[in-house]
Amino acid sequence: MSVAWIRLAGVVSGEPDRSVVRTMDGSAWHVGSQADVDWIHGGTSVGEAITAAIPAVFEAYATVGLPVNWQEAQGGHDAAIVEVLRVWSDQQPWWLGYLDTGADDVVFPDAPMVTVYQGWRYVLVQAGPEQALSWRHSDESTFWKGALPNLMFPADRSWLVSTLWDDDWMCIGGPAALINGFLAHPVLRSEARRVRTDDQSHPRSSTGGPVIMDEPFVVNLADAPASGHSRRATILDFEAGRDPFPDTGVNVQIMQPGQPNCRYHSEPVQEDFLVLHGECIAIIDGKERLLRRWDFLHCPAGTEHVFVGAGDGPCAVLMIGSRREDAAHYPVNAVAAKYDASVAQATDDPGEAYADWRQEAPMWPVRNPWPLVGQTTDSLYWGAWIDNRSPGLPLYGIVVDPTPDADGKIEVMFDDGGLRRFDPECGSLIDPAIVKADDPDVYERMLVYIGNYIGR
Repeated sequence: MSVAWIRLAGVVSGEPDRSVVRTMDGSAWHVGSQADVDWIHGGTSVGEAITAAIPAVFEAYATVGLPVNWQEAQGGHDAAIVEVLRVWSDQQPWWLGYLDTGADDVVFPDAPMVTVYQGWRYVLVQAGPEQALSWRHSDESTFWKGALPNLMFPADRSWLVSTLWDDDWMCIGGPAALINGFLAHPVLRSEARRVRTDDQSHPRSSTGGPVIMDEPFVVNLADAPASGHSRRATILDFEAGRDPFPDTGVNVQIMQPGQPNCRYHSEPVQEDFLVLHGECIAIIDGKERLLRRWDFLHCPAGTEHVFVGAGDGPCAVLMIGSRREDAAHYPVNAVAAKYDASVAQATDDPGEAYADWRQEAPMWPVRNPWPLVGQTTDSLYWGAWIDNRSPGLPLYGIVVDPTPDADGKIEVMFDDGGLRRFDPECGSLIDPAIVKADDPDVYERMLVYIGNYIGR
């Protein structure tokens, strides 16, 4: 009997080959046994904590509420869930569990079932992310809303997603980097909430709407979820996965040279800013002002402003704003337009102001780049794309550690998935949009490689 090896919370164990299969889409798929879910069944208990669905073996936990208008939004929600998960585990099989409610599609109704939680019966099949999105059929006559399985985990059991029978939210356990991906995802972040093992798993939407429950907490800036976009700053978000701060918004935004933090705008409330690292240009009521580390800028209500990275490396700014009134005005400004920071037509609608950027790509979870000290070398920075001129190496790479070693080399992830020390003199910065246009397959492959690197 041959043996495959799997990992559970750092423990390696043997698993025999499988003999029970079912056919779908012209392929044979392994059907799971009770041994594959005993780690869940034995590690959970009845209650309102997340441990009712997820064993207490993971680094971090979250819940993600299902869309209220699920008929319109469920497809995008399901795709976003799988998008985050496959960045972490795209190169291995997933176990998909379909709960037998008597009404929902279990995909393989004649397959043997396993027991999880309090006697609930599931069909468990080993497949992958594409099958998770496409196998199940759902309509308004079924209890389940959406196509995703009720239970999902990869072969190495590094994460678990579970939606209990009568819950309108998903429970998730996994590495902190994966959980941060859910908290920062543009489709999911409004319904995602970080929880501890002793917290109630109910997301804020399960009570019928947002409930502000402010409480003290401490988070290191290096541990805050980060999201980014090629046209604007990377945002380190202290609120991701928590109820929004009721009175004051606080975040740290990191700009590369020439990169604006947002669109030029004004708000009807006070805002204040402190430069933590590097240099930036503040455009204040149409005039440029160079700011350096520890410079403080106060903007009374109605002040038009935007920040643009300057100097030869990244700039980090602590940004604080009142939430007494949720509104903004985006005027046309020629100075801001030099940095692609102005709208083409004045508007009070953020959706219109950022429409062109959002059409290119959403704000996307990225690796938190803090601390920035020592992370620049001749304008290189974490996440910069490299056009390589050194023979014997792949053409493109992404900088994953710009700190030079004793030989002046930096660490680069190349388009073959390999990490190598690289002499920056042998390459130059390149706009990833050029790579995407010239070789879209390489571009997509690089995104998978860097996503897997971020999630390690």
